[in-house]
Amino acid sequence: MQTLKQIVALLLMEGKLGGFHFNDSKYSDDDLTVGSIKPYQLFLIFNELIEGMDARGMRHATDLGWMIDASHNIKDPLEDLLQSVEAIMISYAQALIVDRKKLSGAQNSNDVVTAQEIFAACIRTDTRADSCRS
Repeated sequence: MQTLKQIVALLLMEGKLGGFHFNDSKYSDDDLTVGSIKPYQLFLIFNELIEGMDARGMRHATDLGWMIDASHNIKDPLEDLLQSVEAIMISYAQALIVDRKKLSGAQNSNDVVTAQEIFAACIRTDTRADSCRS
């Protein structure tokens, strides 16, 4: 079974349209808050999106449509939407700081340890807007 990041990479590579729900579905479409269960998976999806868009000369902000799937019965829908947007922005920012040249070198030499360390350093980087304030 392919992972979401593999599906995203394949769709971008083939120049095909595709879509997936930005939520953390664990069992079918349960509308969990984006990044609440699998923040690393969300980061990897954004890593593939950025890599694929850069390879195709696409503009990040305008060449793809972004959609959040949220429909909560327990949480306040607006609060959940804000949490989802924040999780997306954090993962997107973390994926933007990946050292693509270093990652490419690690991938080309099959250096899985270095590739993992590159990703780990990015996901551990605090990219929240609050962290930049004094």
